[in-house]
Amino acid sequence: MPHDTPARLLVVEDEVIVAMEIADRLQTLGYEVIETVTTGEAALDCAEAQEPDLVLMDIMLDGALDGIETAERLQDAMNVPIVFLTAYSDDSTLERAKATTPFGYIVKPFEERELYAAIEVALRTYAMQQRIEAQRDDLLQILNGLRQGTAMTDAEGQLTFLSDSARQLLGADNDILGQPWPDAFPVPDAVTEALHAAIK
Repeated sequence: MPHDTPARLLVVEDEVIVAMEIADRLQTLGYEVIETVTTGEAALDCAEAQEPDLVLMDIMLDGALDGIETAERLQDAMNVPIVFLTAYSDDSTLERAKATTPFGYIVKPFEERELYAAIEVALRTYAMQQRIEAQRDDLLQILNGLRQGTAMTDAEGQLTFLSDSARQLLGADNDILGQPWPDAFPVPDAVTEALHAAIK
């Protein structure tokens, strides 16, 4: 079995026979299939009620929502990794799918080892992302607790974090995030230029 506690998977596939085959394969691999559904609407309801560890999502589905639209709504509603499982691999479909930042993309027909590898990579990547986010949250809490003002920027020099102390010092609100830091900090031009030179 791939996990001490089997990962709980939701299968979203509009062909019932295919869904049953996928579910059988997943159970053979040691996963728990919490449900198989054929529509995006059913997938949203099931995911909300049962909180799966991962969703295997076909792109072409019965109902008003296709798999990509369903993935978008799932990501808005909850944090769950999605692996697309589909026979459609044309450029336009792939571009639409990429916009949802899936954790994998398996093209039918597929081998069992491909299915297993995609799921394991997705689960491990998701777990790593969760750990990184938790560590980042811990760091931001520490920085917020300091008396000194602290700011963080991205690679382009736009503000991504401002501690509570820094906000008070600057009299700033949330609107300041995303702005270039030289616009946010009232410092002389010479200081700004020196800081720019130091980080190049």
